[in-house]
Amino acid sequence: DNVGEGESENGAGGELTPLSDLQDILNEFPINDISHAFGYGSGVFEQKVVNSDSGDDSKSRKFKSEEKENGSDGADDQNQQQQDQQQQQQQPMIDLILSTSNAKQWHDENLKMNPSHYALLPRMFGASFISQVQDVGAGVYFNPMAVVKTTTSTGADTGSSTSSGTESLRLVKYGIIEDEILKSDLQNWDCMYIAGRMHKPIATFNQPYQDDEILYLQEEYNLKYAIATALLLTSGNDLKDGDGDGDDNNTTTRIVDVGRVFEAIAGLSYIGDPRLAAGAEDPLKVKKLVHSQGQWDRFYSVYETQFQKLERKGLLTLSSSQSQLRMRPTNMGSHSAGGSVISASESESAYSCALEIDLYDRSTRRELYQQLPQRLQQDSSISSLLVTSTSTSTSTPLEMAEVHASCQAITASLSKIVGPPAKAQSAKGLISAGLYKSMAYVGAKLTKGALRGII
Repeated sequence: DNVGEGESENGAGGELTPLSDLQDILNEFPINDISHAFGYGSGVFEQKVVNSDSGDDSKSRKFKSEEKENGSDGADDQNQQQQDQQQQQQQPMIDLILSTSNAKQWHDENLKMNPSHYALLPRMFGASFISQVQDVGAGVYFNPMAVVKTTTSTGADTGSSTSSGTESLRLVKYGIIEDEILKSDLQNWDCMYIAGRMHKPIATFNQPYQDDEILYLQEEYNLKYAIATALLLTSGNDLKDGDGDGDDNNTTTRIVDVGRVFEAIAGLSYIGDPRLAAGAEDPLKVKKLVHSQGQWDRFYSVYETQFQKLERKGLLTLSSSQSQLRMRPTNMGSHSAGGSVISASESESAYSCALEIDLYDRSTRRELYQQLPQRLQQDSSISSLLVTSTSTSTSTPLEMAEVHASCQAITASLSKIVGPPAKAQSAKGLISAGLYKSMAYVGAKLTKGALRGII
């Protein structure tokens, strides 16, 4: 049922860790107490947008592939093991979110199964202490850089009559959240800490004890909020007059690029996030989330129903057919043929799709306002601009200034939602992860952010 949030139906590429491997990892935890689980991030879906002019990464991958093929027959076992270890070290860490009805009970079981995943202090004081730490901030407890075994089946491709498993080790960062806190975040945007992650494509597990209410709240509230907020934020930057088909008296239709809307959605949970201000996040993160291999298709799969609902309300029109909206790259050139490296400019031209919507029309803006979570609707700085405004639907300089003002008001309100719990989560990482893992994790983040290109 959740194919749109994991592997897209049309087989989008860029999947680094298949669901079967993720399920192997999940089986290393107390699975019977998990009511919802999903994988996300660069360890699950490839996040790579580079300048296509250089092609360095593509050439490096091609060279390594040819080197492996040409030298495989004469390579000894020791060299092969070293190559496997290097490959494992280069694999990005897998991010998981696990939701449970009782966090204290889950941690108690997990301490017995995976004590090494916990830092010394939490391990000493036990599950009660851990659950108290978890309650601080966004209500999530992370164990980063945990080493977990995965088993990948082999033999099927070689025609062997017996299949065997190749065991490997993967680094995993997993967060634990209680069901009721997750549900409230999805429905109310309490802090958008996990709800924000669920704005983007995720790989959702099929759980035997799946809480269907979480899936319902995701579709009926969280995604609805995200698309409405993104459209209102996009209206301040990416609108242009429609062609009008020669009718100079009717030019109110505006064109919004779908890729820009997806970028706005991907960026919602980073508004006010202290990691960005500290340079501990990749400045190209949003671009990579949307324009890496297969991601555009996944985004559309996630938000297809939301587009259709807004179209039925008469708020927008999909300017292309569904097949065109979901079209795959056909003119990416040699660097993207293998599905590993694409550039932002190439991706945008390949997915040149748009929505027809007049976000300068007062009734349209008011209807989108009604799709926002109550926290944003109750912000007087937003409601005064989107509800009690006396502006007309014509694009006058005053109206344009008003639209920009509403974007600023929404951004400020989101920052108040995201910022405080994100700061608390970062601070408690010293306790939950320990000093060594915290420093290693922050160091890895800084190399993607402030120290990018230096180290």
